[in-house]
Amino acid sequence: MRELGLDALENFIKFKKTNPSPKFIPEILADVEVLDGFFEIAKNQNWVSEAEILKLKQEYSMVRKELEKILFESGREPKEKEQRPKGERMKISTSSRKQKILDILKQGDKIQVKDLKTILPETSKRTLRRDFEKLVKQGLIQRLGENQETFYRLKQE
Repeated sequence: MRELGLDALENFIKFKKTNPSPKFIPEILADVEVLDGFFEIAKNQNWVSEAEILKLKQEYSMVRKELEKILFESGREPKEKEQRPKGERMKISTSSRKQKILDILKQGDKIQVKDLKTILPETSKRTLRRDFEKLVKQGLIQRLGENQETFYRLKQE
């Protein structure tokens, strides 16, 4: 989460300094959208105080609003989804998606499919469940609970 936040801010600062074409804005907005998902998970899992999450959300909201304003002034729609052809949005390969799942689990205790769906909105819940099952079979993670109370976490040694 920290790395993604720093990348988004770095790209935003580079954008502001070099003033490149607004076509790069959707990439930064996509990072901010993913961060929002991380913030919700961090809040729900009580990893960080709610006040700190709110402060971070407000800061990144200001970045989002400024980028959307630039897009609007340039005559482009501020909605990221309309900037790319359908299906082109951040396709993640199976192996890098599984690595991303492992990275997320390293940052926290446990996670549910619905929480991961907020971070990877372009990936279906069914695909995420299959990824989790493959990681369980590989012995990298553990499945805890059943049905609506199913959580996954890194395998305890």
